[in-house]
Amino acid sequence: MGSYLSIDETAFVSSIFPVILFITFIWMPGSPSFLLLKHRNDEALKTLEMLRGKENAEIEMKRLTEAITEKKNENTSVFELFLNRTNRKAALVAYGLRTIQQFCGTTAITFYCKTIFEQADGFISPSTGTIIYFSLQLVIAFLSSFIVDIFGRRPLLIVSLVGSSVTLFLMSSYMYVKDCTDIDTDNYNFLPIIALLLNVSFISIGIRNIPLLMMGEMFATNIKPIAVCVGTIFYSILATLSAKVFYITNDLFGMYVPFLIFSILGFLSILFVIFCVPETKGKTLEDIQRLLEGSNSAVGKNNC
Repeated sequence: MGSYLSIDETAFVSSIFPVILFITFIWMPGSPSFLLLKHRNDEALKTLEMLRGKENAEIEMKRLTEAITEKKNENTSVFELFLNRTNRKAALVAYGLRTIQQFCGTTAITFYCKTIFEQADGFISPSTGTIIYFSLQLVIAFLSSFIVDIFGRRPLLIVSLVGSSVTLFLMSSYMYVKDCTDIDTDNYNFLPIIALLLNVSFISIGIRNIPLLMMGEMFATNIKPIAVCVGTIFYSILATLSAKVFYITNDLFGMYVPFLIFSILGFLSILFVIFCVPETKGKTLEDIQRLLEGSNSAVGKNNC
């Protein structure tokens, strides 16, 4: 819409969607854990029947009730997020993955997407390139939601980081040759577009969505609201810093520098995933909590 409408018209049309969300969200059921915490057991069971089916709802209800009873008497202050060993390990994984999202330049590249396409020098219009970029991001992100429970979190994260880092390095190399050497790149001005589209494809496979998924998986019910709130503030600060780094380094040295920085940080982030991020595919919250506590018993896939 932004390519064909004025700014105020685009804002007006876009404002329709949060209004629709506000109206339809009235019928969104509360999560079973939240309803049980508020002693609304009948509503919790009804939601579980919708999510799990009637056969598994009773089993899940019993499991959640036991878990909440065990956790609800524990301290839930913001300090407990960092003082409790299990919460601290969960925060390391969850916030570490949110940091990696910005290490890959996801927000910065989104902000400056149109500017990057202008480097194609007429191969494709910046507006068309931007539309293609975000359309591809939407399609890949949608498809990735179906494969994350097939291949697991860690493999997709590693593939996503390797692919995005390589494409960022290729973009940095092209920008350097184009801006800092006398080599003629007119015949290769399609490379930034190809690299950027491959980059958004790899990012959307894993690193764009999985950290959000794992934010909801890592924390116990009693600490989750605080943990997600802190994580959102932390992510917003990182997003601002990432965009600022892109702007400053691009202005001072050229666009190849921020791409090179993000590429190097992306490669280093692979080590974090390999050594610090547990696989949560097929595990319940209780399994994940025991894994973080250091107990490997009963951490296998839960049939329910």
